[in-house]
Amino acid sequence: AVRAAVAVALGGLLAVRAAPAGRRVTRDRADLVLAARPLLAEARVIAGLDVGWLSAAVPPHVRIVDLAGLTDPEIAVLGGGHTSKRVDLSMLDARSVDTFVAYDAARVVEQRLLSTPRFAETFTRIATLPLGTAGASYGVYRRVAR
Repeated sequence: AVRAAVAVALGGLLAVRAAPAGRRVTRDRADLVLAARPLLAEARVIAGLDVGWLSAAVPPHVRIVDLAGLTDPEIAVLGGGHTSKRVDLSMLDARSVDTFVAYDAARVVEQRLLSTPRFAETFTRIATLPLGTAGASYGVYRRVAR
């Protein structure tokens, strides 16, 4: 009875606290896609970890480099988990990445790339895309012309 009461209480707490934010996920992603489209319209090759919404935001001819490796066998075999693959800047160079999109609460793979001095020399932040109303956002970086 105690376990059941705890389970019901926990379920109720989650329903009251988490459900409202969960109801906005689809709308938040749709707004993110709409805001991203003009910024990504001229990109030819984009690197990012969240390829689902990115693929909805760009025309079909734009290539997306999946930093998690789900669609790139060379990245898939790298060490690390889904958000921590050992991708380095030379891999972005080899794939001719001209646009980089990173969640501002950067996951390991994004943080590793963003923190290298060469990244700052190679890419510049051109925009911030808000995600929802809780202060989350994505940074959009464009390769600096040589």
